[in-house]
Amino acid sequence: MKTFFQKTALLLLLVFSISIPLFSQKATAVTGVSITVEDLDREVDFFAKVLDFQKIKEETLAGEEVAKLYGLPEKTASVQVVTLQLGSEKIQLLDFDGEPSRPVAADTRSNDLWFQHLAIVVSDMEAAYQKLLENKVVHVSTSPQTLPDNLPNAAGIKAFYFRDPEGHNLELIWFPKGKGAAKWQSAATNHKPSNHKPSNHKPSNHKPSNHKPSNHKPSNHKPSNHKPSNHKPSNHKPSNHKPSNHKPSNHKPSNHKPSNHKPSNHKPSNHKPSNHKPSNHKPSNHKPSNHKPSNHKPSNHKPSNHKPSNHKPSNHKPSNHKPSNHKPSNHKPSNHKPSNHKPSNHKPSNHKPSNHKPSNHKPSNHKPSNHKPSNHKPSNHKPSNHKPSNHKPSNHKPSNQKPETLFLGIDHTAIGIADTDTSMAFYRDALGLVHGGHSENYGTEQEHLNQVFGARLDINGLHAEAGFGVEFLRYIAPPGGRLYPADSRPTDLWHYQTELEVDDLPKMLEKLEQRGFRKISTAVAKMGNAEMFLVRDPDGHAVLLKSR
Repeated sequence: MKTFFQKTALLLLLVFSISIPLFSQKATAVTGVSITVEDLDREVDFFAKVLDFQKIKEETLAGEEVAKLYGLPEKTASVQVVTLQLGSEKIQLLDFDGEPSRPVAADTRSNDLWFQHLAIVVSDMEAAYQKLLENKVVHVSTSPQTLPDNLPNAAGIKAFYFRDPEGHNLELIWFPKGKGAAKWQSAATNHKPSNHKPSNHKPSNHKPSNHKPSNHKPSNHKPSNHKPSNHKPSNHKPSNHKPSNHKPSNHKPSNHKPSNHKPSNHKPSNHKPSNHKPSNHKPSNHKPSNHKPSNHKPSNHKPSNHKPSNHKPSNHKPSNHKPSNHKPSNHKPSNHKPSNHKPSNHKPSNHKPSNHKPSNHKPSNHKPSNHKPSNHKPSNHKPSNHKPSNHKPSNHKPSNQKPETLFLGIDHTAIGIADTDTSMAFYRDALGLVHGGHSENYGTEQEHLNQVFGARLDINGLHAEAGFGVEFLRYIAPPGGRLYPADSRPTDLWHYQTELEVDDLPKMLEKLEQRGFRKISTAVAKMGNAEMFLVRDPDGHAVLLKSR
């Protein structure tokens, strides 16, 4: 008589032996998606030119195996197949020879159950959208949409729906940090920038360098040649302030030609005259000498020919210098009144004024740099031809630069479904895909993305061990999505087939038959080295199962 432990061990062994085949029949990879097209050359050109897909293979399949696989009545059926690759993902375009292809309904919306699209990952949504605009693609979305923060599982994702020339739905998608597969994060981060050369100028706040002065043309105004005015000075008493210790200004004298404009109404300075001897040179139009430039602001008044004022003399000793020999200019005296401002308390500087006349011109448009003035002597060499640091940038527009790898690959294919639990029973429980994530999306951005007013979606993502994902789109609102046409055939242009590699095709088909899922293929077809079979999911989407 068997003991209790022996019976328990036999029971566990029996359960374990039964469970092995149940769990071994599963999809190991989502290897691609095939799409039926009418004009193969036009579609290949679109995917290659607009979306950067690479054509890697073209072949024609014909005969009885093709008829069995696609459920076609003619044993001589043939299909041209082009394989395209983007990143590490592949798709196929199918063009059935001699078979009529019904077009995608022009009013198709994403809540219709025949809806299916490919989600193409981009490294720069704005640049990718600009390329689509340049190629005049048909919009579904109004523009790229950024999903808001109130959708935690989708916040920050950018997406855009559009169509190819034959009406097949496609999506661009961009993932922010922390969203999407890890490979999209690294690919978007490591893409190479465009090949434009940046400008070589440095910002203006750097310390003065030893470079040669620029030869940019100064403004066209000339310094004033006016004679001293004949008006009488004001009768206010001079202030007894001490000479100032203020630091000189940092600007260098300009080399421009004098202008004929009227003198400005500047306030005269109240500092005491210095004891220097005036120079005998002639006024203006001379080229600047190579002497060291002064670092102070020169006084703007010239000795005038007016009569002495009646104010009390100041306590300072008069200067011993002789008057200058230059002739005063012949301009008309100015009519401005002397300013009534209070004298400043700063002490006048003891430095010698420079011999050049200050210009009253408006400053040029470039901003002066904030660096400290250098004390070196100006060189006698010819000025260089380079522009100053505030020059205009080069003619390229940095905003239009595109990364070298703009379209990265395919993240998933999305399908419209009627019921999440029913679809889970097929893709998760029967085929063995793994549920990866969930989000409930709604709001203005979702409406503009799908072009379905009042859209509220329950979204679930599934995946296998390899390949891209399968995404369920179940519309909670609005109701009224149309059913997948019952008479659909693989030759119709709305035909997408999601291709899965399975570890045991015969047992997988046996399991699906027991569960009552519909078939497209009339028998297992031998295509190359693989066996294949087409079935339909609960909503009518085609799924190609193939052996490893």
